Amino acid sequence: MTPNDVSQLVKSMCEGNDNAFHTLIEADKAIIPLLVQQFTSHTCGADRARITEVIWQHRERATIPFLAAALHDSHSDVWRTAIDGLVALGGIEAHNALLEYRSNISTDHERASWVDEAIGQVHH
Repeated sequence: MTPNDVSQLVKSMCEGNDNAFHTLIEADKAIIPLLVQQFTSHTCGADRARITEVIWQHRERATIPFLAAALHDSHSDVWRTAIDGLVALGGIEAHNALLEYRSNISTDHERASWVDEAIGQVHH
């Protein structure tokens, strides 16, 4: 799949096309770096959240650093989707990413609540 193909599918997905969403999820994991590029180029939080979901749906442990970084996004749909991805991937790396993030958000009670719940759900 070419970068242009990924770009067009992401655009279609962000416009509500579920077929594009499923095509991206079912594509080879080689598109993950292209999806990360799409994430960084989109300013709409809802679009970034959708792209984040596609990335974690690939179930690749190599995406944990991306998901950990996405926890810092200002848009609540993005960081919630990143939490979902870390819980789904599980393992010690995901658990540690959540613990590290949790230590930096003590004053954000909404995020802290979500992260605390996720930490309890991650199997490692």
